[in-house]
Amino acid sequence: LCHFQHLPMNNNNRQNFLHFVEDHFGAQGNSHFDNNTDRLDSRMAFLRNKFTGSCSSFTTHILQSKELEYCTYKTLKFATVWIHIVFVSTFNVNGQPPEANLLDLFCQGIADPLPDIYAVGFQELDLSQQTFLFDITSREEEWARVVLMNLRSVGDYVELKRVRLVGMFLVIYATRELHQLDVISEFATATVGTGVLNRMGNKGGVAIRFRLYDSWLCFVNCHFAAGTDELERRNQDFREISKTMFCDLANLGIFDHDEIFWFGDMNYRLSEEGGRRAANAAFVKEACEIGLLESLLHLDQLSRMKNIGLAFQEFTEGKITFLPTYKYDIGTDTWDSSEKGRTPAWCDRILWCGDHVEQIAYESVPSVRMSDHKPVRAIFSVQAKVVNSKKLQTLFEAALRESDRLENQWLPQVSLDKLEFEFKNVRFLEPLCQPLTITNIGRVPVYFEFRSESGQSVNCKPWLSITPDKYRININEKCVVDLQVLIEKETVWKMNSSGEKLDSILVLHLDNGKDFFITVHAEYVPGCFGISLEKLYNTVQPGGCSSSSPKLIDLEPAETTNMKRSSSFPIPKEIWLLVDYIYKNGLNEENLFAQAGSHAEFISIRNTLDAGSGKQLSGSVHSVAETLLRFLDSLPEPLVPKDVYELCFRNVRDYGVCKRAIASFPALHNSVFVYLICFLREVLHHSTRNKTSANGLAVIFAPILFRFPEPAGRIFTRRATLMQKMQLATQFLETLFRGNEDDLIVL
Repeated sequence: LCHFQHLPMNNNNRQNFLHFVEDHFGAQGNSHFDNNTDRLDSRMAFLRNKFTGSCSSFTTHILQSKELEYCTYKTLKFATVWIHIVFVSTFNVNGQPPEANLLDLFCQGIADPLPDIYAVGFQELDLSQQTFLFDITSREEEWARVVLMNLRSVGDYVELKRVRLVGMFLVIYATRELHQLDVISEFATATVGTGVLNRMGNKGGVAIRFRLYDSWLCFVNCHFAAGTDELERRNQDFREISKTMFCDLANLGIFDHDEIFWFGDMNYRLSEEGGRRAANAAFVKEACEIGLLESLLHLDQLSRMKNIGLAFQEFTEGKITFLPTYKYDIGTDTWDSSEKGRTPAWCDRILWCGDHVEQIAYESVPSVRMSDHKPVRAIFSVQAKVVNSKKLQTLFEAALRESDRLENQWLPQVSLDKLEFEFKNVRFLEPLCQPLTITNIGRVPVYFEFRSESGQSVNCKPWLSITPDKYRININEKCVVDLQVLIEKETVWKMNSSGEKLDSILVLHLDNGKDFFITVHAEYVPGCFGISLEKLYNTVQPGGCSSSSPKLIDLEPAETTNMKRSSSFPIPKEIWLLVDYIYKNGLNEENLFAQAGSHAEFISIRNTLDAGSGKQLSGSVHSVAETLLRFLDSLPEPLVPKDVYELCFRNVRDYGVCKRAIASFPALHNSVFVYLICFLREVLHHSTRNKTSANGLAVIFAPILFRFPEPAGRIFTRRATLMQKMQLATQFLETLFRGNEDDLIVL
């Protein structure tokens, strides 16, 4: 594509391009890649000018100023007086099955004519452990069918595309009339999980993008971290999802589209100024009752984050005139009456970004009472461009001549508020952010892009992220760029193995302008995460479980389990502290190891472990359990050594063979592994209360205890190979969980 985008579209090059597409992506049929000169030339011009940046910013400015001369903008009904175009909704269904009649949500109160496109987003589609662990649910089909049934009660709609990640589900519908015109094409989907270990999609986002005439639309459905004190984690979820790429022909990111709609259960709460403490629930409820909603918006975390540039700074949200959408007693319009008595909040939101979007309505649907959330919907008028390729070519050539004459006089110019950034006291998995303000002080719009010192367009330092990393700034406007340092396990491994420093030089490149060099330095505070078992054990003997410690797990005399007590188990004290806390406080906790904890509590637990004082841990059981998973996942070498994988996988249903495989582990790995297996067996003894299962625990721990490098080959072959290995690892752990408890420890 990089080759073809710079070639003139004569007949020979056109045919070569078609052959290229067919060879690499399969025959697409006449609806997408055909021999029609206008459609293909339009597509190539669009690729060149919209996404590749092959012409200068001044040339682009000239073309955009004359856009109406070569583009026709249409509403989807082909008459500008028909403005009800795109319907967007978000609904956290709290795991409830669909009700047959949802006309209030999708159809009631919507003026005729009905929307041409429906983008319907759900969160918490299915809360079962099976869905969480295996990403399999029948609810997807149930909800898609019910929505379509409701839509067809008022119009002739068809489903165009769907995407799901665990409980996050997004589906696009359109009128049959629009679908048959063949003006919607080139669909692509993307998913990103931000839940436990970023591996399990209980939180994250799903997206669908497509082409409408010659405009590109993107719809993002998200579910951010819950809890009032998880504000920074929600901002982090936004940044992670913002980096999503659609792996298709164009390889576009979310922000490489004309119109973007971002919606979902964002979980931003009403809180006091510091953001950590929830606003007074009684005050909020009273303000809602007397209609003083606007007085509450200064407490809204999302509004504050937008204003200071930490999340959604480039997006627009309609005026909020509806009651907070969370939390209600299910089946009622009554605020949460449980013991927790959560403060009401506008958790469910719809935002957009684009020049040719007008919001017509933005409201909740309080009559839908099946969940503890109220659904939210919005209606937009969206104008889609139709490019006249011949006029565009003529204007493009004229713009090139004009830009050659004037661009030296009108070079892009910006001012930066700082060129040096220093991040002190950076700790493991604790993001630190600093803003960079870029102001356009020139006479033309500025297109900027961050590059690494090597000239790559993507920042090559994994510990540093930039949001946004490319953008267009209009004349006399500014853009606040968020620089974030986040130290993850791979960075710690590299620092420990090679002594690499946290230094980076960023190149802020102005299209057709100068480069600015920005230095970033960070100082990492070493801790216990990302350190080998040997170093942890030899540096500080584990208090309470050293070679002189009497018991593996300090069972009370009243305990009736058959778990064998052991002595002389050499394990790092960090693991002992985490396991001991769960053992004493959480064996009966439902969804143990399957529910995400609080990131703020993880930070506190990590600090206690890093201090090495043996101080008692504090926090919820789920936070400690997630910390244990993160700790094991951060080990430079997997707990199960790679050179014994095959031995582990031979006769995975044979307990004797599995025992011999464990006996071949290095001594410290053997001790920690057996310790964990014994502990997880104890967890299973309480399965009637904590709802765990041998298979469920095996699925959670297998990718942590075993680490499989991605094999070479085609993507589907790689997936099949990884799935096969993961199944073997899961069976291996299941066999150990269910084996004879009396003889495992003697290994």
